[in-house]
Amino acid sequence: MNETLFKVKRVVTAWSSLMIYGLTLPFYPNRRRLQKLKFAHDMLHSRLPMVSLESLLGTGVSDMELIALKAVSCHDHNCSIFELTVLAALARSLRPKRIVEIGTYDGRSALAMAANLPLDSGAQVVTLNLPPDYLNDKSTPLIDEQLAGKVESGYRWRGHPEANLIRQEFGNSLEYDFDQWKPTDLAFIDGGHDESIATSDSLHIMRIINHSRGTILWHDATRYGVKPALEKLRAQGHKIHLIAGTTIAILRYSGGDEIDLAY
Repeated sequence: MNETLFKVKRVVTAWSSLMIYGLTLPFYPNRRRLQKLKFAHDMLHSRLPMVSLESLLGTGVSDMELIALKAVSCHDHNCSIFELTVLAALARSLRPKRIVEIGTYDGRSALAMAANLPLDSGAQVVTLNLPPDYLNDKSTPLIDEQLAGKVESGYRWRGHPEANLIRQEFGNSLEYDFDQWKPTDLAFIDGGHDESIATSDSLHIMRIINHSRGTILWHDATRYGVKPALEKLRAQGHKIHLIAGTTIAILRYSGGDEIDLAY
């Protein structure tokens, strides 16, 4: 499917969403309305081709398998419930041996992925967050740095058996040694949302990802500095796609090459 058809499908999907949200707008409270309109606006202006979760899963999850969701309640700055489902379903489908996450926050997304890994498989989720005392040395912290200091890193996986699969790392992703986690089978990038940081994180992960069967995911791909960072990587030839109904972008590898996923 050529790029022109991608753009047509993207615009049609986005405008359809906008129309639906517009019709249902009176039934939502004010904050909910704004979130819905913002989401539709973001989709409309994204330059990434879209792919459905159904096509990504294919037959990778049988009818007899259970997709586990834990720490379901959505707090400020969390993934949406559907985005959490995307992380859980892809972890179940891809069966990664190693997952690397940039941006732990409260630990909800790390738990969602860990909950869908076999407890006895030796699989591991490595999640990186800024150190608890990071803001002590910052006179003018970025928004993401301020958010990282608002919650205890990873507290939402506490008490779950899957916590044994999660390894908490602390550090600045701009300086962190990612090579120790090579190869990584699945990565979720949700750290700094500044364009330069999103680009740096992306390049770090692209270097360590398993090019035989790896998958990279980005949160907030239609927003903030993540949006231009990913669109520039796409323009450079990287086959990055947007998962329909989410702000999550995906890049998948097979046999050493990036895969074209769009429908």
